[in-house]
Amino acid sequence: MDDKRKRGDDRRLKLDPYLVYGSLGSLRIRDSIYILDEQDVRKLVYPVGKFIAVKNIDKSDMNFIRMSENMEQVTCIAKSPNNKFLAVAEKLKNESVPQVSVFSFKSEPHKIEAEKRIYKCTETKSNSIIGLSFSHQDSRFLLVLTGPPDYLILFLDSRMKALASSSLGNEISRISISPKDNHMVCMSGKNYFKIMRVQENSFIPLSETIKRLPQNCNFTDHAWFEETKIILATEIGEIFIIQDNEIRQNIESNYMNKEKISFILPFKRGFMVGTDTGQFGLWFQSEFNDKQKNDLMEQDTQMDFLKKWRTDKKCCIVSMDISKREDFVAVAFSNNDICTIEMNQLLPSQEVLENLKNNEKFLKKEVKLDFLFNGFHNGPVTHIDVCLQRPLIVTASKFDSSIRIWNYVQQRCELARKFHVDEGENKDIQDINPLCSVGFHPSGYYLAAGFIDKLRIYHVLHSALKQYKELVIKGCTHVKFSQGGNLLAAAYPRPKSNHYQINIYDAYTLEFIHLLRGPTNQITDLIWGQRDAFIASCGLDGGIYEWNTQDWSRKDYTFNNNRFTSLIYDTPIGMLLSSGTETIKDKNDHEKVEQRSIVREIRIVQNGISQGKDQHVHDLGMQRVSQLNFIQSLYNTYGIIGGTEQGQIKIYSYIFNQMAFETIAVHQGEVMRIKSSPGGRYVFSAGSDGSVFIFQVGEIAGDGQQFNAKINPDAKNQLEDIEKINPKAQVVDDALADIVLFGRQDIDNYIKDQRKLKTDLDDLEQKTELKSQEEKKRFEKEIDDIKRRFNQELAAKDASYEQLKSQKSSVEKESANLFKNVENNHLKAVEELENLYERKLAFENEKYLQLEQQLMEERMKNKKQIDEFERKHSSAIEALKSQFSENFKVTERALDNNRLQADKIKITYEEIINQQDDEHENYIRTLHSKQKQKIDDLSVKLSQQTSLNENLKRDKEELIKDIQNKKEEIENKQKDISVLNNKLREAENKIQIQSKELEDRNNQLKQKEDKINEYKYKISDLQKSKHVLSFRTTEMRNQLEPKEKQITTLKDELFKLESEFQAMLKAQKQLQDKVKEQESQIKTQKDDIEGQHKVIKIKEDKIHKFTMQIHDCVQFKKDPKDWIEEMKILYKEYVLSQEIKQRQNDPKSIEEMSRHVKHLENSANQINKSSEKMMIRRDKEIFKRMNENQQLIHELNEIRKANKDYQTEIGNKTSELEKLKRNNEQLNVKVADYESKYSKQQGTADYFHQSDDYAPQQQAFLPPAFNRSGIQQNRMQSQPKQSGKVCKGPNFDKNKQLPFEIKRSSELTIQLQMQVQKSLEQEAQIKQLKKILRDRGIEDPIPDDDLESSQYNRPQSQGINSRF
Repeated sequence: MDDKRKRGDDRRLKLDPYLVYGSLGSLRIRDSIYILDEQDVRKLVYPVGKFIAVKNIDKSDMNFIRMSENMEQVTCIAKSPNNKFLAVAEKLKNESVPQVSVFSFKSEPHKIEAEKRIYKCTETKSNSIIGLSFSHQDSRFLLVLTGPPDYLILFLDSRMKALASSSLGNEISRISISPKDNHMVCMSGKNYFKIMRVQENSFIPLSETIKRLPQNCNFTDHAWFEETKIILATEIGEIFIIQDNEIRQNIESNYMNKEKISFILPFKRGFMVGTDTGQFGLWFQSEFNDKQKNDLMEQDTQMDFLKKWRTDKKCCIVSMDISKREDFVAVAFSNNDICTIEMNQLLPSQEVLENLKNNEKFLKKEVKLDFLFNGFHNGPVTHIDVCLQRPLIVTASKFDSSIRIWNYVQQRCELARKFHVDEGENKDIQDINPLCSVGFHPSGYYLAAGFIDKLRIYHVLHSALKQYKELVIKGCTHVKFSQGGNLLAAAYPRPKSNHYQINIYDAYTLEFIHLLRGPTNQITDLIWGQRDAFIASCGLDGGIYEWNTQDWSRKDYTFNNNRFTSLIYDTPIGMLLSSGTETIKDKNDHEKVEQRSIVREIRIVQNGISQGKDQHVHDLGMQRVSQLNFIQSLYNTYGIIGGTEQGQIKIYSYIFNQMAFETIAVHQGEVMRIKSSPGGRYVFSAGSDGSVFIFQVGEIAGDGQQFNAKINPDAKNQLEDIEKINPKAQVVDDALADIVLFGRQDIDNYIKDQRKLKTDLDDLEQKTELKSQEEKKRFEKEIDDIKRRFNQELAAKDASYEQLKSQKSSVEKESANLFKNVENNHLKAVEELENLYERKLAFENEKYLQLEQQLMEERMKNKKQIDEFERKHSSAIEALKSQFSENFKVTERALDNNRLQADKIKITYEEIINQQDDEHENYIRTLHSKQKQKIDDLSVKLSQQTSLNENLKRDKEELIKDIQNKKEEIENKQKDISVLNNKLREAENKIQIQSKELEDRNNQLKQKEDKINEYKYKISDLQKSKHVLSFRTTEMRNQLEPKEKQITTLKDELFKLESEFQAMLKAQKQLQDKVKEQESQIKTQKDDIEGQHKVIKIKEDKIHKFTMQIHDCVQFKKDPKDWIEEMKILYKEYVLSQEIKQRQNDPKSIEEMSRHVKHLENSANQINKSSEKMMIRRDKEIFKRMNENQQLIHELNEIRKANKDYQTEIGNKTSELEKLKRNNEQLNVKVADYESKYSKQQGTADYFHQSDDYAPQQQAFLPPAFNRSGIQQNRMQSQPKQSGKVCKGPNFDKNKQLPFEIKRSSELTIQLQMQVQKSLEQEAQIKQLKKILRDRGIEDPIPDDDLESSQYNRPQSQGINSRF
């Protein structure tokens, strides 16, 4: 056991979805079922839980597409017509923006989730998407419809970019794209139907109304048919066929009994509809109509009603889809069922079509519906139980009152039964679901079910549940068989009370054994202990109750303000774990109540006797874990599987910790129950969404190695170590699933049916032989008649052919003659026309010349008339000018006279005005004096008001400035926000692209991620340091060797501590066993002492009575003789009545015994205290080791950071070195240029060799490579010898050239010295950096040869030595 536990400590569990029973049809998701055709493989695609299931119809293969982690619900899905893409609309948690995820079916299975494309609908006010549709031609475009209140419609391209958008505002329920035109869309809903075109980033209606279409109708669905037609349905069962904005056919609602049509499925030759009550209708376009349409193109093809049928379940048809070959239809119902229909049983043959009205046999033929897995639960799955010997599980739903038995190996439903209240017994409670609970016997052939009236026991037969017995237990909420199968526990409420009790029965005879009482509220879980040593329950009263099955003694653990929902027994550590909630009241505000999710641990001993001393509570915060299950995997790895109220599955260590290894989003709703198979190969989870998920259990070791549970447990030879396999895995026999029970009557009926079928087959064979012989003779006669007729017809045809041939030759001769006559007539007519045309041209030419001559004459006449008119008008103009001048002079004289009169009137008027002004001035002075005082008063008030007004104006101006500033700030912020939003979108796009790249790499780094997750959740595990150090580079290993040794030593010490802790646990258990033995001894001794005290008391009473009798004898009988008689009486009473046994009641022995008992009690208390101290010391030691490991990891991270800093610094230095090398090269080039200039001048070499003290100093500072003589020698050696004349010039003047040369050379030497000093400093820095790198074990990125090489292929060290 210890070896298995050590092996399990290095591993953790891993769950992979394997199979699911259920769907999301109850949510009535649009287009929730699709058929995927891939290379002659048919698959069903449908949403279930928080996955998209891809089920192979012909095989038992199922794949899953995982949705987003923060997804709350799938609202709509759509498959592209080319079977390449799947679009899923997701409603996210804690987000008001819905999103669309597009998956590619062409991607590899492990990359399909990583390569998805996401579009978030930030433009809408709604939080959900209710409609999706792909374009038909190339599936490049996606049409999206959001929910209320705005009903926004979006048109997306393949890059998930919105090309057009529009807010409709009307209640829309269906959208679609035309199969013929990718930019033509159709929308229908309540009182709304429009056909639009996507154009210029908007949706433009093609027409406002459809001819003859009623406006006020609730259109429930529509579909495109024959690329140009639209089938439109209403809620009263009426169907319209629309083409070219006009109704071409109106199908009345009487065909579908005026039921609401929920879905339309078109195909090539017709269409199928489904209603809200489960009724199907089929309309068909016959071949006769196709021929008629080809013959008469002006008429429209009419659809004929073929047949209708209904399902037994009478539930809404949510979605339908048809395969590419149109031979197969998939249907999803609102009760979560999925069925398939073969089209060959729906589509009639041509003979049936010709006599369709009279063929009642075809119309009444029953349509067979093949339900997937024989149907699913239509409501939350409240109970689940696992069989021990057979690979079966049983599930029960209290809401749909059904029991289903599933085979999780062969992936099928073995049996399904739904229970109803009998109408004859209780007519008032027909709608009540009678089923309450279910329990499965370990053998798999026995089942118990609790109902509202009784507890019934069934035998599991091949296709039915055979009732065995009934027990009068009303409302049994939990039924549980013991692990051995010999006991049955049934929990139920007491009549007229909230208290619960448990009855224990013999599982085979159903005899009552014991009644268990204690729970004061509903029992939520019931478990049997290991080897049925105890039975325990938990409930809503906050109590955990444990009963020992040996003496049925009870141990209570009650916790106020707790409500438990699940209970498990953790076998390796002997702990009871219960999950639930705890209610906490606020200390300051008592009315404020807070609930937190908890897991409570209670330690018990292996033999079932509870101690209850070791208890612990884990606060899970917001995880809301409602269900727990303990699992021992195939390779003996222990773990705890938890289920939350949000539908998540969490994997924990068997030593419970708040941090889960892995979290999987599974159900859309609460996880109701979690169970595991006996061998630990499978985990089963049931949710409130009605689905049952089956996970395959795998294991991940500390080094990343994965262990799969697909190994057949029967193949023992394939396993390396049989002891590593869970022993319970050998108990489950897959072959037992095919061994079923049959009733004798069923077998007899089957044999009778087989015999009857055999006789019928023999009779049928004889009849077919006779018929075949008769048909053969008849066919031979018919063949002879046909041959004779054929020969006769052939002869007649030959004769008619010869006759037609002769007729043809005669007709050809006649046609040739006619053709020649027509040609001759045509030539004659052409000649006549040519002659007529020439005559007409001549006539027209003469006419044109006459008209031209007339035109010239008219022009001459017009010219003469114009000249005459000009002469006449010039004389008239001169007369008018003279008359105008005379009139102007007269008017000027009159104007002068008027001016003189106006001056005179002005003078008189001014005198009158002056007189009036004097009078008015006197009157004004009097008024001015009166008003002046009033003005002064008003001016004071005005000054006050003006000051106030100015202050107010200033305040107003300041406020206006502030408002303007605020507006500018708001505008700037809005601009910044818009810019940031654009950047955010760009960043999101980049992030999406990068996330896709990262997810591609994540598949390669999956083992590393698993290790990292393990390090996060297991801080105390010293394997983390090993994995962290394994990923370091080879350059760091030499530096980290001491710490690796330290880590290994710490690891060894930790293992030693664990072994010591195990030894201490063993010692503690031994001490506890000893303490128990001593307590039992003390108890027996106490009982003995109490018995002795009773005996002593009786004897003391007798002694007291004896002394009183003696006292009476002495007092009342004074005569000694009478005492003899009294002594005889006493002798008879006390001596003869009892046998005399000599006993010695030593008081010292009694004191010694009591002292020994006290000593034992003190030693037991001391042992408990020491064990507690030892546990505390062990916890401190582990915590100390953990802190040291954390410090080591922190130091390693700091070293990594320092290493990165050094690398960056080296890079910077290398870049600086490269710059300096370039500068040195440039300087060297300049020096070479200067040297070349000097060499051209004559006598410079003698000057440098013969100058006083300057030349040696210069030679000392210059390196040999810069020595001019050396350069000249090299040049002379490298250049070839040339022959020719020597031209002499003027003599060289040293006095003129010397100052210039000295000045120039001094400048050059100063520059060289500065460059040499810089290079020396740089070389020193490089050496220091190299030394640091060597100390840290890092290789030199730039070798010494590259750094020390100069322009002249000489090391710099020689150059430096030559300089200094």
